[in-house]
Amino acid sequence: MSSPKEILKEYWGYDSFRDSQEEIINSVLEGSDTFALLPTGGGKSLCFQIPGLIKEGICIVVSPLIALMEDQVNQLRSRNIIAVSIHSGLHKTEIDRILDNCIYGNTKFLYVSPERLKTEIFQERLKKMNVSVVAIDESHCVSQWGHDFRPAYLEIANIRETLPNVPFIALTATATETVQKDIIEHLALKKVKVFSKSFARENIRFVVRNSINKHAKILEICTKIGGSTIVYANTRKHTKDYADLLNSHGIRASFYHAGLKPEDKTRIQEEWITGKVRVICATNAFGMGIDKANVRLVIHPHIPSEPESFYQEAGRAGRDGKTSLSVLIYNSSDLENLDRSVELKYPEPKLVKRIYSLLFQEYQIAYGTGENFRADFDISGFSIKHGININTLHYSLKILEYSELIAVQNYGRESSKLMFKISHTGVYKFQVANPNLDDLLTVIIRSYGGIFEHMVAIDEMAIAQRTKLPIALVNKYLQNLVDREVIYYEAKSRLPSVRFLRSRVQETYLSFPKEIYSDKQSRDKERIEAMKHYISRVSCRMNVLLEYFGEKRKESCGICDVCSSLNQIGVSQKEFDQIHTAIKIALKTSSLTPTGITEKLPKFPPEKTADILRWMADNKEVLLNSEEKYELKTN
Repeated sequence: MSSPKEILKEYWGYDSFRDSQEEIINSVLEGSDTFALLPTGGGKSLCFQIPGLIKEGICIVVSPLIALMEDQVNQLRSRNIIAVSIHSGLHKTEIDRILDNCIYGNTKFLYVSPERLKTEIFQERLKKMNVSVVAIDESHCVSQWGHDFRPAYLEIANIRETLPNVPFIALTATATETVQKDIIEHLALKKVKVFSKSFARENIRFVVRNSINKHAKILEICTKIGGSTIVYANTRKHTKDYADLLNSHGIRASFYHAGLKPEDKTRIQEEWITGKVRVICATNAFGMGIDKANVRLVIHPHIPSEPESFYQEAGRAGRDGKTSLSVLIYNSSDLENLDRSVELKYPEPKLVKRIYSLLFQEYQIAYGTGENFRADFDISGFSIKHGININTLHYSLKILEYSELIAVQNYGRESSKLMFKISHTGVYKFQVANPNLDDLLTVIIRSYGGIFEHMVAIDEMAIAQRTKLPIALVNKYLQNLVDREVIYYEAKSRLPSVRFLRSRVQETYLSFPKEIYSDKQSRDKERIEAMKHYISRVSCRMNVLLEYFGEKRKESCGICDVCSSLNQIGVSQKEFDQIHTAIKIALKTSSLTPTGITEKLPKFPPEKTADILRWMADNKEVLLNSEEKYELKTN
């Protein structure tokens, strides 16, 4: 049996592990349930991938995002490791084949979405698998207190009945103390070994800037700070706007979001990773699972809605340990929008029920039917057709997903897929009876191996060329074969898709989990307050974030914008807080000249009071009026 270090060298080319990776790996190899809290860039995936390679059998990895699953599967395959994934985007026949290979083949890693775990087909096949390890990635999703709670995660522990002696490892980069306890409890981790690395990223300089002109500020920062950069935007339109801005000033940039073609996403990502493009302007669809060590700068031109995602995204900078920068740009209207965003995220239940009914009507699905029905879904077209605001529609769909009524796949299918529903003999008889389809079927059978066993990617244009048929006629014939139940066929599409997880019910019988409109909404408000606190509090930025995650320390980071200002002024945090508070109290009742302020605060050294007053003016906390007196800025 190879050692963890030998596996690390053989497949990844590294000579040594980072921080607590080796201890976590050994815990899993010893058969212990393990909880690993490692910050972004801490190398979480190796903590289950190496035990999965060493131990006999298959490692099951539960992961919440299709894109993240596929990215990790592709990375493993690039190292000649057999890995597969099953999720809502796959046809039943594909899932059948994949699970069979997990039982009878030599597959080492099976990535699966939590919703798939409880399906009957998975439960039956699981009993026949030789499972070595169960890894729960992004395990904060199991906690109702987590920022990305998924109800299906609560049912993961049920598979322990089938796998009583298999070690579980839960991993996350962002979890408060409450969430950590929830994870251990809900996953039923037994005699769990906990590995928790400090959240502190000592090499990242956290900076907050108040700016009305965000475009100018982004350009200024990207011009001053070189190196690989991510700009996180809150809309698809903004990603393009920011990329266009930078390109027009000679800074090579691309934009990235979930609506792009798969091949464009792959190309853009590769250009950024290899350094052909310096700046990538992206929505939060970008970054999960991407291992790029030399990111020097991460910019947030919009306030993220929770510290978890902000810290995870900012943490994509400086994975090589070199000094890097995280800049959050905001203005007063952002703060107002942040407060309104909670209301936007929770549309009235009556409206969500209406959207539910309209979805079924869109595909002419009757009451009592529709379970597992899947179709292309033009979200923008649906919004326009029914006069529903696109953001309201987005959040309504989220509630329907959260309630496990639908599953929305936000990107299209890169290629068409086909599989025969009937046997070789059946196809031969069909060809004899339908000579007009003979050439088409012959070309398909000869061109695509395994097409009787599983869904295979096909190219309609190539089929048209080989059969010398017009492409329109090929498409027509394929649909005809579907109608006559000769083939399963899924045409490629740029559109997202929707799958109904349950049959249609009347609106009056429709209900949503109570925690959506109570617990979850109040927790979202708390997270927004935490982000406002991060922006407004005049103390070490790193410590404010650490405090949110339940980690307290006395020493400051020394490099964030606040620490740098205090060092420049020459005051301690305690002194700054005292003088800063005293100035605000003095200005509450009347405006004062600089001299008037120092005279009103005789117990503090005048030069320090003057320095802190200048700092407050620079940071727009106080304004100089027409009488050359300072007054507090009112929002």
